[in-house]
Amino acid sequence: MLPLAAILAGISITATAASWIYNNMTEKEKGRQVGLQNDLNDLKNKFDIRQNQHNENLNELARNNFNTIKRKFLEEVAFFKEEKKEIKNDLDKLAIAIERELKNEAISPYQRQSLLENRNRIEDAKNRLDAYWRYLDWFKHKLDNLAQYEKYEDILRLELPQPLLPEEYLYIGKLAYIIKNEISVNGDQSIGWNKYDQKLQLNDYHNKTEVDVLNSFDDSQEFMILIDFTKNNKHFNASAIKGILYQHILENMSFEVHPVRNERQNQERINVVYKDIRLLLKRDDKLYPFKRYKEYDSFEVKIKEFDLLLKEVFVTEKYNEIIKEISGGTIPCIFQINENIPIDCIEKIEISLQSNSFQAVSSSQNHLTLMLDKYELFFEIDKNNHLLVLHKIVSIDTSRLTSSSFTIPHEILLIENSLYYDRYKNFSLNQEVLFNEFISFLNDQFSYIDYSSKTEHKDFDFFRKWQRIIEYQIENNSFEIFKIQYIKYDRDDLILIFYIDSHTLKEHEIKIKDKKPKEVTLELNSINIGFLDDYSLNEGLLKSKIEFIDQLSDIPKCGTLLIKVKTHQPVLQKQKKALKDFASSKIVNNDIKQLLISPSLTQHKPLNCDCQLTFKNKNLTENQQEIIKKVFNEKNIFLVQGPPGTGKTTIIKELIYQTIKHDKYSKILIVSQQNVAVDNVLDGIDRENREWFAQEGYSIIRVAPNEDKIQYENIKKYTVENWFVKYKEAVIINFIHLEQNKNDNKNSFNSKLSTSFREINEQNIKLYEFAVKWLNLIYKPDFRDVDNEIKELLISKHQILGATCVGLANKSLGLDLVEFDTAIIDEAGRATAPELLIPILRAKKVILIGDHNQLPPTIDRKLLEKLDSDDENDLSFEDLEILKKSFFEELFEKIPLSNKAMLNEQFRMPQQIGSLTSSLFYDEKLRNGHIKETNDFICPKNIIKWIDVNGFHKKDGTSSYNNMEIDEIVTLLGLINSFLEKKGLIKSVGIITPYSAQKLRLKNKIKALNLFSKLNIKTDTVDSFQGEEADIVIYSTVKTYGNISFLLDRKRLNVAISRTKENLFFIGNKNFFYNAKTETTEVNLFKKIIDYLETSNIT
Repeated sequence: MLPLAAILAGISITATAASWIYNNMTEKEKGRQVGLQNDLNDLKNKFDIRQNQHNENLNELARNNFNTIKRKFLEEVAFFKEEKKEIKNDLDKLAIAIERELKNEAISPYQRQSLLENRNRIEDAKNRLDAYWRYLDWFKHKLDNLAQYEKYEDILRLELPQPLLPEEYLYIGKLAYIIKNEISVNGDQSIGWNKYDQKLQLNDYHNKTEVDVLNSFDDSQEFMILIDFTKNNKHFNASAIKGILYQHILENMSFEVHPVRNERQNQERINVVYKDIRLLLKRDDKLYPFKRYKEYDSFEVKIKEFDLLLKEVFVTEKYNEIIKEISGGTIPCIFQINENIPIDCIEKIEISLQSNSFQAVSSSQNHLTLMLDKYELFFEIDKNNHLLVLHKIVSIDTSRLTSSSFTIPHEILLIENSLYYDRYKNFSLNQEVLFNEFISFLNDQFSYIDYSSKTEHKDFDFFRKWQRIIEYQIENNSFEIFKIQYIKYDRDDLILIFYIDSHTLKEHEIKIKDKKPKEVTLELNSINIGFLDDYSLNEGLLKSKIEFIDQLSDIPKCGTLLIKVKTHQPVLQKQKKALKDFASSKIVNNDIKQLLISPSLTQHKPLNCDCQLTFKNKNLTENQQEIIKKVFNEKNIFLVQGPPGTGKTTIIKELIYQTIKHDKYSKILIVSQQNVAVDNVLDGIDRENREWFAQEGYSIIRVAPNEDKIQYENIKKYTVENWFVKYKEAVIINFIHLEQNKNDNKNSFNSKLSTSFREINEQNIKLYEFAVKWLNLIYKPDFRDVDNEIKELLISKHQILGATCVGLANKSLGLDLVEFDTAIIDEAGRATAPELLIPILRAKKVILIGDHNQLPPTIDRKLLEKLDSDDENDLSFEDLEILKKSFFEELFEKIPLSNKAMLNEQFRMPQQIGSLTSSLFYDEKLRNGHIKETNDFICPKNIIKWIDVNGFHKKDGTSSYNNMEIDEIVTLLGLINSFLEKKGLIKSVGIITPYSAQKLRLKNKIKALNLFSKLNIKTDTVDSFQGEEADIVIYSTVKTYGNISFLLDRKRLNVAISRTKENLFFIGNKNFFYNAKTETTEVNLFKKIIDYLETSNIT
């Protein structure tokens, strides 16, 4: 919603008024409340002490203390009255400004909706303020009354005068949840009273419907009421019906209404009724604007605009986006009146169609059965003429509607046979396309229902498992735990003080800095001793207040504290929400939801356009061109497997170009699990299409936490923050021009000027006024400060948006509601199902590009540590199988050939490495795109080489390292560096190892030596190298004994080998890996590699 400050620029109000509008205390009020409570506590303590010591003087002491308390209470009441005396004027100014803005015809729907909501908020604030004055008067009267009857103990227990209206205080416009015994019905005087001498009663005078609604609730059931009338500010009337209407507003629910009377022709708006409450329906908000409703009609609506007391409520029928999205036209159904199709049934069906949709019951090759209310309709499917032919209507009981039926979102038009052929047929445009889409929809739904019934809906268990996994991760990552040694401890009353080495404390300070109270817990000897209350870095102190300190015994003079720091999980929470939204069908394209649940049912859905693609990139292979054509012409979902070096980024860039070329209004989302993949695409799009984009006004926006995440300098200008700065500058420049035009025209005004000049002048004034309002809305220091609706509007103006999967769910940037025509998800094999769902939920069409033969998604750090220990059985977690297998792989295995393809030519690796990769991981389906020139290779003849190293690896926690391999790698680097010095070349080297302990030792030794000036070296684990490439790759195997299951992981080994552009070196114990024992189901890939080298005479 638009903030008031953004809408009402130039309206100056006090901070007190602003706090009142939002029902918050000011800082001064908070301070006074604390001070008054402290004073009162002191006086109460004094009173209690004196009472015990001098019981005989109780009345005198109470009277003396009462006078003090009364004086303080009255001072507080006077302060609140003085403080809030200007609020009314401020609220009146805001109300006038809002009404003025609402009369402005130039405001956008986003602005109008926000103004209406703020109008209600201001009206509620004014009503609360009036009630607050009455509350203060009540408080003063209550105080005087207690004093008059000398009820001094009651005075001592009297609540403080409140700076805000108490929750139970009644006023006009109050919305509240109550139960039946809290409201009076039929004048019952025994119930409905609160402690402020106010009575709540039902609006049941001459209104039986209110009583019926009230009686529909159970005695203990809470329901909502709206207080909408009072005569004397003591007796308040409330409406349960309006409470239900507010429930519909809050939950965005539709409800059934009917017209008050028959609608007149061209009536701009009609009165409709909901449980005796009259509402307004504008003609533009009807599904069929020129249709005239009758008293007996009924139809579903949602509330569109409303005032605080629901005296003037506008509703709309145009809320069903599914109908608008799927239909786009009508499906003709012709009939001939006869004994099987009586006229009265047709009339009743037409009436029912005004508020209901057909239910599909069954379908065969040429027949279709539909239901509507108590009628079953039998059709013949005429595929030649693209229509339905109604043969029979049968009146049945609604119990015939089974769970296998479903609502048809298309509009079906019943039209008499002769009328159709005489008039309608000649005007039906695109009827063949619409009818084929309709039939396809029916077939898909019936297939899905049939398949689901056979599988007992177990397909959705995949997503239920992920829900459990995310909950598991949130629970197990809710605390970060670390140990810290204390030198000694001391005690100060209830405070335990632990003395910590200041250097040690400094190492952990970042973990506890800025944490809220109760977010850091201390444990000693497995006992939770309390929260961290304070710490001092300079003194090396940790302090904890412990209520049961006397129960702690034998605290060691020095020892170890276990520190548990509560951590927030925003990333996991976003994934949890995506799963929840998916389950509740909060998705742009519901067809995609069904396909994700049951991918085997996927069918190719063509776009039905005659687009002939002229490729921008003239170097595309036939395979790439064919895949681009298939992807482009698919309506819902397509999967592309992209092995290493096959040009995934190349086809993504071409797809973006073709999409925008054929639909300049198309909104495209580029996402990946990693920032680098997103930036690779955006960099290519920017460099290759800069002039075209500038000419056509196309634009890119990049969502990233900060610029450091951006891989390319030319992309940094597209970050939301940087773009917003430039945008504001452009708006200001335009505003200055408009202001100059307005002033110039004003200065040159002459009554004799032509009419056209005066019209131009008026137009400039209107443009200027609109610019002022827009500038007030968007001119904020930070994009996050802009109202959400405006942020969404600004973000949506861009043709291309780049983000990570999780980054897309950024509410502060207005991204959580933005929808896209196409979502292209790169590196899809590395994203989990919940991560993928975040962009999938937002798009009409989804393109998944990845490689399930490379690394699976990154999973929970604690689970990774267990995997790194080579003992997968240590993962005592029921859903381990879906952690091992990516969602992309799951889909690719099940989805039909019509909706998936593989890029089958690689251009990165030399022929020998490419052939090895194809043989080991791609069933010989991956071909070499071209033969590389090897003159500048380190070893032109031995492209792949195994350097045999003996010795033994050692353990480091759950990881492993091998010093002899490290020495051999350093020697090899020296030889390579010398070779390059002679050649005058510089090359990149990727040192890859499966183990983090080996990685750290390699990095430290190479850094310490600092000898390799001709090498750009990157050392990392396999898991961190996907998406990277290097001229030379050195793979350190590390292990020399034991189980090698972890190293035999096909996906890790594929990544390690396929990073190579020139030469590949294996470093390890050749004999061990050749003869290593494997599990029954495992294949020793290293044996295959060594055999390949020897057979090919490579090594």
